[in-house]
Amino acid sequence: LISLRPSAVIIMTNLSREEQQEARERRMAEVEVIESAYSPDEVWTKNTFVCYSEGDVGLEYSPDLCQMIRLLDLPLSILPEICDETSSVKLELTLTMPNDYPVSESNDAALSTEVSLVSAPSNPQFVRKAALNAIPKLKKICQKEAISTVGSESVMSVLNCAENWIHSEWGELLQELSAGTSTRQSYLDDIMETKQDLKAKTIIGRRIIYSHHIIANSKRKALSELASQYKLGGYTKIGWPGVILIEGDEFGCQQFVDEIKSMRWQHLSVRAEEQSEIPGGETNIDPYRKLPKQFEELGEDDMSILASRCREAGLEHLFLLCMKINDDRSSIDKKKDQPANKLNIGRETKIIYTYGALIHVDHMNDGKGYRRWLRQACQTAGCSLLIKNC
Repeated sequence: LISLRPSAVIIMTNLSREEQQEARERRMAEVEVIESAYSPDEVWTKNTFVCYSEGDVGLEYSPDLCQMIRLLDLPLSILPEICDETSSVKLELTLTMPNDYPVSESNDAALSTEVSLVSAPSNPQFVRKAALNAIPKLKKICQKEAISTVGSESVMSVLNCAENWIHSEWGELLQELSAGTSTRQSYLDDIMETKQDLKAKTIIGRRIIYSHHIIANSKRKALSELASQYKLGGYTKIGWPGVILIEGDEFGCQQFVDEIKSMRWQHLSVRAEEQSEIPGGETNIDPYRKLPKQFEELGEDDMSILASRCREAGLEHLFLLCMKINDDRSSIDKKKDQPANKLNIGRETKIIYTYGALIHVDHMNDGKGYRRWLRQACQTAGCSLLIKNC
């Protein structure tokens, strides 16, 4: 019987069958109230099958709404001189309902609380540190509230407790970690230098990013919001594996990558990137985009659609690099169709070949600085540049 439902869990309960039924009905009613108070993006539930056992009566499967997850936004507007006022730290507060909740008054029947980091800006660095420091503090105060309200419906009380902590304590924690003048000034100097370097020349950047999977609604929403925030177009292909392709202002691409790297991933890597300078000092990059201006989500089975879109945009090489696919045949065809250039000098004809260099480096401690220097050196030498992160 158990093998037929591998996702089920067996629970031994001291409650009578009537009390079990009462507990399930009260949990379901509480879930309905919470879901009516929040949007689906703010709060959602996880369903599981719970197998109850009461003495020698036997086993009974029952669908049970045992978890509620709240997406919390911790604002950064308190530091407008450093942080983007529209950005925030995102945490997930997971409340697990024990099988005796909310009937039993035992501490074992209290809501179990877990807090995890969904996303946090990687710059300035103290923001991520503040987010990580906030997790145990928030979990402690939420668990304390859950125990103090045991024997009754506690979800709304714990959620209010979390909101109150954010309003009263988060700002102080953030300011405390940002108080170091050297840390703050070094970050401002670094970001201003990067902005000035990129603004001196308008550069359109592209990144293709490989992930083990992209499934969580919160993460998909965060990717879309970040792309909108930095005015990036492109695609995200969800499912297994996940692929993110972005295009836009080079500084925005850098910030997008830095921020998603701060999220929790089983595996995430930038497989390839490229930059192109907009000619003539023009600042509007839209006429030079190869991808849609809007960020579009593709389905779990739409890898072939992504490949087709890349091919149509002339960016198939990025897709192939992301998938680690060799393109030897197309390279041979190109050599046949595009012979070496010929230059007539007097009576002699000189053949001009195009050469390339493949360079592998162990690491880049200062990735932004290295890329900036490489772009400048290649521009001076009249070379094109393609960077792949392995």
